[in-house]
Amino acid sequence: MFVARVLAIATLFGLLAGPAVALDTMGRQEQGWTLGLGFGMGRAHVAYLGGEVDEELREGVNTEWRLGKMLTPKLALTFDYQGWMLEAGDLSQFPARFRQGLQVWGPGFTWYPGNPQNAWGGMYFRLSGGFALANFAITTVDVDNPLDSHGDQDRIDEWGWAIGGSAGYEFFVTDTVGIGPALNFSYLSIQTEDEEFGLGEQLIDQGRWLTVTLLGTWYFF
Repeated sequence: MFVARVLAIATLFGLLAGPAVALDTMGRQEQGWTLGLGFGMGRAHVAYLGGEVDEELREGVNTEWRLGKMLTPKLALTFDYQGWMLEAGDLSQFPARFRQGLQVWGPGFTWYPGNPQNAWGGMYFRLSGGFALANFAITTVDVDNPLDSHGDQDRIDEWGWAIGGSAGYEFFVTDTVGIGPALNFSYLSIQTEDEEFGLGEQLIDQGRWLTVTLLGTWYFF
């Protein structure tokens, strides 16, 4: 239900903006380079300690950016980054905040299957993969003044690989700028432990997330 509500709101935003260029996506097809930036929300599932602990983490925030080159009118090669993060903590139970972060970056392809001169031209599908970083941090806080606290932080960074994909739709608000909703999925497999932290084993084994993002893209030479 959460994903459906956010997607509906993002789509409505795009419909309100779309008439500016009447869904004419030829501006995109004629450009050589692309630069995208997006923000959204969603949930993640993380497996800890060899799968002994599984957590469903909700209401995390998602950011993404990409830089790419149009190879053909319907295919772009990109370098993508996506990150998901959730910070939480009940200070009445424990004087600390916990932050779980998942990040992926690497090469990707974006395919625009539709006719650029009709309503299907705004649809796209994206596939990417590369490096993954999972980090977990605990920051102690002053419960009497939590907003101004800058306590000690213990942080674990672990590396692996990831693959992800997305499906989206963009409405052109100018000749070279498109905006619209995207549904993103990423899977991470962590392969190395943080030896400096000294836990003795990997904290995080794998993770995946599903997010809805409002993405803006600039097409330029």
